[in-house]
Amino acid sequence: MFISVLVTLCHLVSPGIEGCVEEIITDSTRDETLTMQSCLMGEAYVTKWKLEHPTYSSNGWRLAKWGCRIGNKPSPDPKGRA
Repeated sequence: MFISVLVTLCHLVSPGIEGCVEEIITDSTRDETLTMQSCLMGEAYVTKWKLEHPTYSSNGWRLAKWGCRIGNKPSPDPKGRA
């Protein structure tokens, strides 16, 4: 089963306006030990990824959320569009 760990990071673009990006930080093809159970305890994956990507560890970026995705499909559009 294909599983991926995702993060959403947001940066303050200008006062009151944030720009956010979603990144896949690892998946079961890159890490054979990744299971749904380990994904649900994904703080370790997020911490390791942030240490390896200093751009997102500083300069006003903040972790908005992280999660697990089963399968190989895009995230749903938050505005409900297809």
